[in-house]
Amino acid sequence: MNILIKYGFTIEEFQNMLLDNPDISDITDNSILTIINYLVDNGCSNSQIRNILIANPYILSSDLDEISILIDRFKKLFDNINLLFDSNPFILNWNLKKLNNFISKMIDSDYSMEYIYDYLLNNIVL
Repeated sequence: MNILIKYGFTIEEFQNMLLDNPDISDITDNSILTIINYLVDNGCSNSQIRNILIANPYILSSDLDEISILIDRFKKLFDNINLLFDSNPFILNWNLKKLNNFISKMIDSDYSMEYIYDYLLNNIVL
């Protein structure tokens, strides 16, 4: 958890995250750093990373391979995924199947990829 303090999280923020997701007490700094690096590599700023992790501490207990695959898929679908993750951090809890099903349903309803991006950007979708 030291890595969160290095990224500027306060003790109170960490405690609130721990209340939301008690499993994060068992997560190593290396695992947390891996997730942070995935986000950094995809354009997330430090303030966006803080917003994402504070709003959605469940991402910290996610499977690292699944997170990597999910982020890669988002990157293939949309530009500016950092904005998407910052405004709707809960989509990082999705798995690849849920993302693909969501996109397919929207496309089947004749929505464009631009509309789908805007929809995800402006609506909390769990």
